[in-house]
Amino acid sequence: MFNQNHINQLKHKGYVIVKNFLNKDILQKFLHNSQKVIDMGEKTDWPFISVYNDYCHFGNKVNIFGINYPLNAFFKSDLYKLFNENEYSSIIKKLTGWENFSTSLIRLHCFNQNYNYYGAWHRDDDNYPSPNSIQSVLYIKKEKGFRIVPKNKISELQHLNIKISGERTNAAYTNKELPSSLYEKIEGSAGDLLFFESGLLHQGVCKGN
Repeated sequence: MFNQNHINQLKHKGYVIVKNFLNKDILQKFLHNSQKVIDMGEKTDWPFISVYNDYCHFGNKVNIFGINYPLNAFFKSDLYKLFNENEYSSIIKKLTGWENFSTSLIRLHCFNQNYNYYGAWHRDDDNYPSPNSIQSVLYIKKEKGFRIVPKNKISELQHLNIKISGERTNAAYTNKELPSSLYEKIEGSAGDLLFFESGLLHQGVCKGN
């Protein structure tokens, strides 16, 4: 499942996807418990949610884009247990060489199939390179479209007047359609695990649920 090639790709491109990280049995448990969290997030007063494009409601439902801190005991789910039972932490340590690390935020993305979601181009770290910070995405459903500018294309951003470092986002390009030759699209299958350097420019895209 995980080998030296994954480490090499992270160094070369700044991102890597570990295929089939979750087996089918564990995946079903993640799906079941995640849906439980989503249902509670829509029906209760859980305050830590993100809404899609700042529109708080879609019809009669809360327009939830993501539920923050989904491992919290508030939801009475098994997600915290499931995370601790897999090799997630071990893979991060092998990829980065870190002895220890901390996680600042976990968000359960829950796009409605009618949203046709395009996020803004942004970084999750002010600076590039960002050797002390990475992002991860655990796919529990198939999703395609996520866009990222890999390390070997970083220099080309300057030709579009986009800073390589020093800012997380800029209104001049957040919703700009960048040349397709500049970025790579990632297609994640259910059970895959994606890692990428936080300082890389990227854009969330989701066409389904």
